[in-house]
Amino acid sequence: MNVIGILIATWIIYASFYLCRVNFSIALPLINLELGIPHSQLGAIASGFFIIYATGQILNGYLSMKFKPQKMVLIGVIGSGIMTILFSLNKNFTSLLLIWMLNGYFQSLGWPTLVKVVAIISRGKKLGVLFGLFNTSWAIGHAISWLFTGIVVSSMNWRNGFTLNGLLFLAIAIPASIYLIERMKELNGKHTSTRNELKKNIKRETIGMHVKLIFLLATSFFIIDSIRYGLTVYLPAYIFSIEKSTLSSTFIALTFPITGSLGMITTGIISDKIKIEKKTLFVLTMSLTTMILTYSFPFIYQSNREIGIIALIILSALLYSIESQITAVIPIKIVGEKHSSITAGIINSIGAIGAFTSSIISGFLVDIYSFIEVFKFWSYIQIPLIPLLMIAYLVVKNLATLK
Repeated sequence: MNVIGILIATWIIYASFYLCRVNFSIALPLINLELGIPHSQLGAIASGFFIIYATGQILNGYLSMKFKPQKMVLIGVIGSGIMTILFSLNKNFTSLLLIWMLNGYFQSLGWPTLVKVVAIISRGKKLGVLFGLFNTSWAIGHAISWLFTGIVVSSMNWRNGFTLNGLLFLAIAIPASIYLIERMKELNGKHTSTRNELKKNIKRETIGMHVKLIFLLATSFFIIDSIRYGLTVYLPAYIFSIEKSTLSSTFIALTFPITGSLGMITTGIISDKIKIEKKTLFVLTMSLTTMILTYSFPFIYQSNREIGIIALIILSALLYSIESQITAVIPIKIVGEKHSSITAGIINSIGAIGAFTSSIISGFLVDIYSFIEVFKFWSYIQIPLIPLLMIAYLVVKNLATLK
C-alpha cells in the first residue's frame, strides 16, 4: 500500500474542493453589481449552501460506513464541478440558490469520506502527523482558491470565476480520485487484523460515553470554527482598516492559513507522543493561549505592527491546530476506523453551523461597534471551552481505562 501516494491524493482532492466553495465570496460583489441581486438574497444563497452542506456531512458520514468512501468522493467531485459550471450560466436568484444548494450537498461528500480514507491508511498509528498533513489541505486550498478566483474575476468577469474553477476542479480532482480508487483496492485483504482492532473500538457498554465525547468535541468545534471562520472573513477587512492598502492586507491576512498549516503539522507530531487521555489537556492549554491572543491581537497590532504579525502567526498556528485535534485526531483515535466518517461528519456539520452563525453576528458587531469589539467577542466565546474540554478529558480517561 502506497501510504504517501494515497495521502497526497486525498490532500489534492480536498484542497481542490475549495475551488468550488469559497469562490462565491470573491465573486459576490460583482454578482450584485451585474445581476442586481441584493445582498440579502446573496446571503440567502450562502446560507442555503451552509444548511445543505451541514446536513450532508452527517448523511454522507453515515453512508461512508456502508459504501466505499473513495468512490463516494468521486461522485462529490463530479457533482460539485458540474454545479459550479452551471452556476455561471444562470442569472436569476431562484436558479442560483437551487444550484448552489446542490453544490453544498456534493461538497459535503468530501470531508467525511476522505477522513475515513486517512483513518484506514493510518492503521491506528501516527494519526497526529497524518491528519496534521491532511488538514493543511483545507487551509492552503482556501488560500489558493481565493488567490486564483481573485485573479480570474478581476481580469475577466465573475462568471469565469465559476466556469474556470469548475473545469480546473474536474481536471485536478477526477484523476486524483481515480488514482485513489485504484490504490485503495490494494488494501483488500491487507492489514486486516489492524483494521479489525480499530473497528472494535466502540463496545456496547461504552456507547453512551462515545456519544457524550462526540457531543463535547462537536460543541467545542462550534466555538473554534466560529472564531476561525470569523477571522477568515473579517481579518483582511480589519488589516485594511489599519493599513489602507488592499495588497498589504491581503498578504498579511494570508499568514493566517499558511502558518495555521504549519501549526497543524507541528502539533500533530507532538500529539503523537502524548497519551490519548492527555490530548484534550494539550488542546485546552492551546485554547487558553488563543483566548488571550484573540483578545489582545488588535491592541498589539495597532501599537506595533511587527509584534502584531508575530502574535497573529502564533494565534493562527494554535487555532488551526486545535481544529485538527478536535475534528480528527482525538475522535478518530477513540472511535476507530469504522465510525470515523460519521463522527467526522457530525463534528464538521456542527462547525459549519458555527461558521454560519459567526459570519452573521460578527458582521453585526462590526457595523454597530468596531473591530475591537469583534475580537473581544471571539475571545469571550472561548470561555466555555474550559469546562467542555475538561469534561472531555474525563470521558477520554474513563474510556482509556475501560480498554
